[in-house]
Amino acid sequence: MKTNPIHALTLLCLISIFPPGETVVADGPPVNRETREVLVPHTLIDLTSSQVEELETLETITFPPQQWVELRKVAPSCPKRLIEIIPWNLEDCTCTLSNYTYGIVIPPTKVAVVHGKWSAYWLACELFDVEEFGIRELRIDRSGRLYLEGSPISKALVLASFQEMNLAKLKQKNEGDPPFLAIRLPFGMTREDAAVQATIDDVYEAAESVGWETMNKYRH
Repeated sequence: MKTNPIHALTLLCLISIFPPGETVVADGPPVNRETREVLVPHTLIDLTSSQVEELETLETITFPPQQWVELRKVAPSCPKRLIEIIPWNLEDCTCTLSNYTYGIVIPPTKVAVVHGKWSAYWLACELFDVEEFGIRELRIDRSGRLYLEGSPISKALVLASFQEMNLAKLKQKNEGDPPFLAIRLPFGMTREDAAVQATIDDVYEAAESVGWETMNKYRH
């Protein structure tokens, strides 16, 4: 299900003091309203007819392999399929979007892909999402790379994000069963495959250290 960080993260993250260097945009997208110039680092993409069709019917944009490779060079957290997309003239707070790779539509066929980059703090906020508290799921590919909703994240960053979490707050918000982390494997692979085993073990250990349950619960 598509998440909306404008609403999902506001309660948790905006009640805290923003770490030094974080960008907060409170008056809509970072776009000059007269010239439509995007005022933050971004890559301007001319959409193909297929991407335009996807944007109009699904409100997402899928990047072909080479385009995705190039985008990740400047925006390491860029997902394979862009979900967070807003119009250039949106009249709403975009505070939490400043930490994502997201799209600003500049009609009719251009999208500015804003260069987002995960931090341990913001990844912790996303995992500790008060609107969807319960099960959180990461994916892992056949080479052992991790993804959150299609966005590449390093194992080191995932481990650091769990250290950012405050166990007391986690317990207070939960008031019941602890949150649960699952890592979804590619079809045909098992957790014991060498390419993924160490990464899964390390991430589950980090999650359990701050009170989460993991798929370790079902190992015998």
